[in-house]
Amino acid sequence: MDKLLNMLVIFINERVRACKISLKTEEKSREIAYLQGRITGYRTLLYFLKAHFELTTSFIEDSGESPADIKSLTNGEIRELSITVEGLGISDNWANLIAAINQR
Repeated sequence: MDKLLNMLVIFINERVRACKISLKTEEKSREIAYLQGRITGYRTLLYFLKAHFELTTSFIEDSGESPADIKSLTNGEIRELSITVEGLGISDNWANLIAAINQR
């Protein structure tokens, strides 16, 4: 499960970086607000992941890694990932995370 959570954290951190890069050149105030909102949303998601899966701060820090290229995974790795995703989806931690997000 840690590998999947790590993949998710890397993806979220990459999206935050992309939003920050876009903010540097964006001139439209509406788009700036949209990007700022996305960054806040991604950071909130990281906060909930940390809280509900008892992750360390270093686990969710942005290390500059790029998300895994799913196309390069072997069939076995895809099966393993699929099983892990299914397990995550039925876990109490995930249900509590979703409930916390919906409540917010």
